[in-house]
Amino acid sequence: MVEWVTSGSITDLTGEFCRHLDERAREVQGEMAVALTGGRSASAFYDAWAKHGVNGRMRFYWSDERVVPPTDPDSNFKLAQDRLLGPARVPSEHVHAPLTSLPPAECAAAYAAEIGRRVAKGTHGTPVFPLIILGMGADGHTGSLFPGRDPYQDQAALVRAVAETAAHPHARITFTPQLINAATHVWFLITGAAKAWAVKQLAERTATAEQIPALVVDPNSVRITIFADEGSTGGRQYS
Repeated sequence: MVEWVTSGSITDLTGEFCRHLDERAREVQGEMAVALTGGRSASAFYDAWAKHGVNGRMRFYWSDERVVPPTDPDSNFKLAQDRLLGPARVPSEHVHAPLTSLPPAECAAAYAAEIGRRVAKGTHGTPVFPLIILGMGADGHTGSLFPGRDPYQDQAALVRAVAETAAHPHARITFTPQLINAATHVWFLITGAAKAWAVKQLAERTATAEQIPALVVDPNSVRITIFADEGSTGGRQYS
C-alpha cells in the first residue's frame, strides 16, 4: 500500500507528519524502534517533531550514515541531534547511533548486530522496525543506495558498507532492502523542486531499482507513506 500526503505548505505537511507519528505510536505496544534519515528535507520535519514532542517509548536508529565523526556537519546523527533529539530532550539511552569511529565494514557489521539484539524479529528472523524514515535524492537514491549499483548487494547482511562516489562523498553504511522491507511502515520525506523527476519515477514505478534505488521499497511488503511538498510533486496529484 502507498499513501501520498502532499501539501503546498510545509507547515501543513509537517503537521500531517506529526499526526501520523501519533497514530503510529498508538498502534505499537511497548518500545517503538524508529530509524531516522538525514538530508535537507528532514530538517523541517524534525523541527516540527521536536516542537510537537517525542513519544517516550521511541528508540532511535539511523537508516544510513556517513562514516564521519558525530560532530561532523555531514553526519546524519548530528542533524538529528541538533534538530530533533536535543531540542526534544530525548534521553541518550534511547539513541542507538552507529559507531562511525570504526572502519566502514566493521561499522556496518557492528550496527547490524546491535539492531539484531535490540529490535524484535519477525517470523523470518529479520528485525522488524515499526517505522523506518527515508529521504530520496534528486537522482532517486534512498538511504545510501545509489543509482548504477546493485541495490540488493549483500542484502542479507541487513546493514552494509557503501563506498563513496563523486556525487556522494564519504564512505557510508546503509540499511539493505531486506531490512527496509521487513519494516511495518516506511515513510519518505521529500521536499524541493529538484526532486520532481525522481518523485515521478517513484510514483510510476516503471524504472528499475538500479536506476531509481528508492524503488527497492516494496509496497507489497511494507506500508509506504510519502510526505511530499508541492515543489517535489511538480504540482501533480499522486494517489
